[in-house]
Amino acid sequence: MNKLHCIGVFSLIMTSAVAMQLPEKSIIAPRGMGNIKVQFDNGDFTVQKGSEKQLTQSCFNDPALRNLNKAKLCALLKNGYIQVKPHGNGYCLDAHQRLNGGGFFGAWAGSILGYGGVTFIGHGLIHGVAALTGPFYAPTAATLTTMCAAPIHAAATAAGVGVGMIGAVATGPV
Repeated sequence: MNKLHCIGVFSLIMTSAVAMQLPEKSIIAPRGMGNIKVQFDNGDFTVQKGSEKQLTQSCFNDPALRNLNKAKLCALLKNGYIQVKPHGNGYCLDAHQRLNGGGFFGAWAGSILGYGGVTFIGHGLIHGVAALTGPFYAPTAATLTTMCAAPIHAAATAAGVGVGMIGAVATGPV
């Protein structure tokens, strides 16, 4: 039992002593910077450009990248990426999350709800106001519909696009 425990601790120390190379799909850098590689070792990031390696200063990195261990970094990279940017003579790193997207039925349902909801409320208000005029309901409703149909349609279209995007993101692939 003791021997196995010592071997486990030794292997943990050895794996934590080796710098972790971040996968290329998790790194984004401006095209003009060329081929960039990023390594993580004991809470520090090293950016490699060609044969030149440079340690990033944690004060210039995103707060989400400070005081990390390998487990937290792996969790962050599972649904995110790191953007490398030049900063003075060195580099700074920003953490970003990837957004879900592409849910066709969510986009369709969201656009119908957004467009239909705004249209229903807009024309409902027209008929509510026209109903307050009593015997002049028909000419008031006709006039208000003529005046407000275009702005209601524009607002409903914008709401349909916006709510459709939310629906697509909410139902897209994980």
